[in-house]
Amino acid sequence: MEIAAPAKKEVLARSDLDTPELRTDACEKAAVRYSLHNLMSYPWVRRRVENDDLILIGWYYDLRSGEIANVEEINSSMLSGSKG
Repeated sequence: MEIAAPAKKEVLARSDLDTPELRTDACEKAAVRYSLHNLMSYPWVRRRVENDDLILIGWYYDLRSGEIANVEEINSSMLSGSKG
């Protein structure tokens, strides 16, 4: 669960999350974002995203409400400034 450590640090630094539920939800969503960016550290994943062969989408399922939310999407258009 080391990958979630930056998410926890990010959330604990925020002053707008005043309940444990808000902090937990924010941490879970941040962990999804960090996981997506971690996937981009794999060359074969990055290459496929850059070539429009793959889009990474991070979804979050809220057990309390039963709602599903798109947390983040990584696609080639987001990377256009970073292409070599």
